[in-house]
Amino acid sequence: MIDRLNISYGEYGLLMDELAGRLTGTFAAVYGPPRGGLPLAVHLSHQLGIPLAVTTQELFDILDGASSPRALIVDDIADTGRSLTEMIELFKHIAVPLTTAVLFRKPRSVVNPDIWLREAANACWVVFPWESPDEAPNRSLCCPTHED
Repeated sequence: MIDRLNISYGEYGLLMDELAGRLTGTFAAVYGPPRGGLPLAVHLSHQLGIPLAVTTQELFDILDGASSPRALIVDDIADTGRSLTEMIELFKHIAVPLTTAVLFRKPRSVVNPDIWLREAANACWVVFPWESPDEAPNRSLCCPTHED
């Protein structure tokens, strides 16, 4: 048995409303890494009325032409933090304010997003409504420090 936190579409909608309410200021565009971050980016693009960048190059192009170039990077979870770290590194070479936001954060993440809504310390694997629960890895990969 794998420890899972299953998020319904209803719960996801409430989380997205909460996230949108925590975002301040204006953004030139929103980007979410493929798979986990992309659904959030599409949702926020519609909810906030800001352009969606589907690729990092498209994001850079939008920011280059913006009068107020501020980027919003979203992901579903900061698990290890690798995805967000890669995005932060990508932005280091340009002088653009960057806001990172996730729905869930695990204590083991090597980066703390600017905004995160829930701690996933007690949930070994968070299953979002667009994911298959069958994709969750086995316990040895999922919870290496979990004690029964």
